[in-house]
Amino acid sequence: MTFKSLLTGVAALLLATGTVHAGDALISGQEQGSCGPYKEPPSRGQLPEAILGDWCSKEGSFDTQVVYTRGIDCEDPVGNITIQKDGYKEPWSDCKFDKMAQSTPSVYLVHVRCEALSEGDGTPNGHIYSENLEIRMDGQNMIWRWLSEL
Repeated sequence: MTFKSLLTGVAALLLATGTVHAGDALISGQEQGSCGPYKEPPSRGQLPEAILGDWCSKEGSFDTQVVYTRGIDCEDPVGNITIQKDGYKEPWSDCKFDKMAQSTPSVYLVHVRCEALSEGDGTPNGHIYSENLEIRMDGQNMIWRWLSEL
């Protein structure tokens, strides 16, 4: 075996080893040399636990901004909203989160896809629509502002 063959073999081995570790780095989403276990990114379309649950509209207009407060027995039942991990339900619609970005620790920009519900029996009526929302926590209140785009 010649020196040139030995050098070529060592270079190939080093190149292959480096490629394997680079692949690990890409899979784990980390810099090369700091490989760790792969972690699933957070699921798309989830709000923190503090926002989930039942809310009542307190003030505002459903075409601009509404302030919600915690509750299930709302004075105006039209203002009831139940927020779940994957969407929310209102008396007139069932909505699912499509896209979400957290712009500050207490503000979320959300795109939702909604299916309108029939009055009375609450069954889907076939009307599908989407909305862009800013959802913000302000003390004990939750503020929703409708946006033209995210």
